Amino acid sequence: MRECGSRFRASSFSTAALLTLGVVLSASPACAQAPTNASSDAPLQENMPHSWFRNYDYGVQLDGKVLGEAGLYQMIGKPFMLIYGSALDNAYVWSADPRVVRAIRREEVTQKGDDEVMLAESTFAASAPIPWMQDGPEGVVFYSGQKRFKILRVPPIIGSTSAEELLRQLPAYKKGMEEYHPNADAVTAIKGVRQPVNVEVWFGSWCPHCRAVVPRFLKLLQAAANANLAVSFEGVPREFGTYAPSLARDVKGLPTFIFTKDGKELGRIRGEPATGTLEDEIARILRQVNTASGG
Repeated sequence: MRECGSRFRASSFSTAALLTLGVVLSASPACAQAPTNASSDAPLQENMPHSWFRNYDYGVQLDGKVLGEAGLYQMIGKPFMLIYGSALDNAYVWSADPRVVRAIRREEVTQKGDDEVMLAESTFAASAPIPWMQDGPEGVVFYSGQKRFKILRVPPIIGSTSAEELLRQLPAYKKGMEEYHPNADAVTAIKGVRQPVNVEVWFGSWCPHCRAVVPRFLKLLQAAANANLAVSFEGVPREFGTYAPSLARDVKGLPTFIFTKDGKELGRIRGEPATGTLEDEIARILRQVNTASGG
């Protein structure tokens, strides 16, 4: 079972070198071991591609507009951030030391998945440096030609929200929803639930496993189109282990789906099911509703 657990306090994206900027990539329970930070003057490994991982804590603005299709990636243990996406003509590598940005051709970046790309340090080492400026305690601004770029922290979604708001604020959720195709038999079973059931979805907008699982649930809701399912979404902060609302519901990992009927809990799913699909497990939990009502 994969999930974001409250016991984790370190992020695989944390980099102490960024403290020199005042741009702090705060620790978050990203379900990964914290890396050892490396010195920025470490020798380059020529022709050796490195993995860069998406950091959803930060976003990119171009001329004041948020670029939902562009993201920031980090190489573990290095004081660099890669700005990359289909909305950009070039990719950019931001450096904490020296304080410069280097433009590279987007074709130099190899996409490995939604959250990982490949790029060698030697690719950008010789690029012309562009100075950057700090903008507030957690922002960075630089110019490429006449274009103004800004790196800024994306605040987590906290509290009650809606499916529509999730899809508006989190492009990765929309993409994941569009790409997922739930099991047809499970969809039919969930569509057939004839009694009202409440479903609580506890998630972190910063949580990588939520980005994988919650869009599948959204697609399932769309496919089943069952008005008997009353769904609520509750966003939690990174330190959700001390967050009163999630404590009250005994939420110990993310995402957590809680199913209740008439105030009685029918079951819950934490993370991803150990076996089978998410929709299979939901159908199993909801099947008891029809059984109890004589269906």
